[in-house]
Amino acid sequence: ICGTLGLQVFTPAWGREPLGYWQELLAAGFKVMITKVACEGLGKEWLGRVVDQAALEQLARLAQQYRFHLAFEGGEAESFVLDCPLFRKRVEVLEGKATWDGETGVYEILRAALVGKDDDGGRGVHGEIAADGLRVSTHPSHAVFLPCDRR
Repeated sequence: ICGTLGLQVFTPAWGREPLGYWQELLAAGFKVMITKVACEGLGKEWLGRVVDQAALEQLARLAQQYRFHLAFEGGEAESFVLDCPLFRKRVEVLEGKATWDGETGVYEILRAALVGKDDDGGRGVHGEIAADGLRVSTHPSHAVFLPCDRR
């Protein structure tokens, strides 16, 4: 399709070793929240959890034990980037709700705020975002916020 449209595909994270990639993301300052789980080994306790080094070690053990892809390439989970070096402001979740059906679950962000980073001179919160006012990429390699139409 891309060739037909004269576009070139660029997938910098494709084929990367997932544990090393996660470690690079964490070392670079990415804050990533698990927002969906859909495989054996990942239960409701992961919904809304921010991946830090301890969580990554646990995920790596679970991925090996239950044989899912650590970068969630098979849809085993979805994530939401709360902060990364490209963001001028970080996302702070003010309210969320986990829904679990016994096998899969989703963490819905109901309210969030854009908050200045530590080096912003202390300007703090820069506005709240309603759940229907922001469409986001859910993969850490995308790190893109796209405004969507309000209803």
